[in-house]
Amino acid sequence: FTLKEAAHGCISISQLSNFETGRSLVSCLILLHLLSNINVSAHEFFYHLHYQANHLNLLAEREIASLNNNSIHLKNILKRYEYILSKKAPLPKRLQLDKIRAELALSTVEPSFQFSPKNLSMIKQYLDSVKIWGEYEISLLNDIAHFLDLGTLSKFSQKMLTGTQSKSSHPFAKKVQILTSINVLEIFIKNKQKYLAMELIHFIDSLRFHEFDLFERISFIYQKAHFEVTFGNFDGLCTMKKCQHVFEMSESYQIAQKLEQEIKSLECSLK
Repeated sequence: FTLKEAAHGCISISQLSNFETGRSLVSCLILLHLLSNINVSAHEFFYHLHYQANHLNLLAEREIASLNNNSIHLKNILKRYEYILSKKAPLPKRLQLDKIRAELALSTVEPSFQFSPKNLSMIKQYLDSVKIWGEYEISLLNDIAHFLDLGTLSKFSQKMLTGTQSKSSHPFAKKVQILTSINVLEIFIKNKQKYLAMELIHFIDSLRFHEFDLFERISFIYQKAHFEVTFGNFDGLCTMKKCQHVFEMSESYQIAQKLEQEIKSLECSLK
């Protein structure tokens, strides 16, 4: 694209040239128009910009290390967070929270790792302080859900249900919202919190997520069947086994193994 094509209907060629060489700035609205003129989506542009920041790359690395139960990788990520934080003054809250999330992940993979309760309190205080939740706050709840008592988890799940931006129309934020809701639902079911679980089931149903989101759909079907079995309808076991089989056939072996163990444990408890 030429400068004339990129600037068309938006700003002058000289203004665009100055912006390109760093001599001037443009507003967000003009930037979006410029991107549209060169056929670049805002998501593609900001994704590239987002991952130029090292600490945001660490967040993605942490997710991979957690999925692989790799404590060595998680320890390395923690060291890198500590190095970045040592160079920052004052300490950015986002970086502090992300470091704590890495510590939480490590404590899950390696139970001998000593996780400070003060750090969990810091996350809870942060979530309490934010009135309208976005993708970051929802994913934060997903990370700490298993570390919360039921009362606190119930409070935060209510906040996620009522204090989230318009049920998150953004597809990526909505995906995080669905996954977090399913994970919290699982905790409520395992702790036999019938009415809290029912409320979340109705909420997830209302999100009407797309059939392309197959992982989320199958996980939700599995948890609804889990709910039925837990509260007396044992026909749900058949559905749970079908869902487990889908993950196994899809070569999602870690998930399939986890569900198989859950189903066996549930069957033993019913004998």
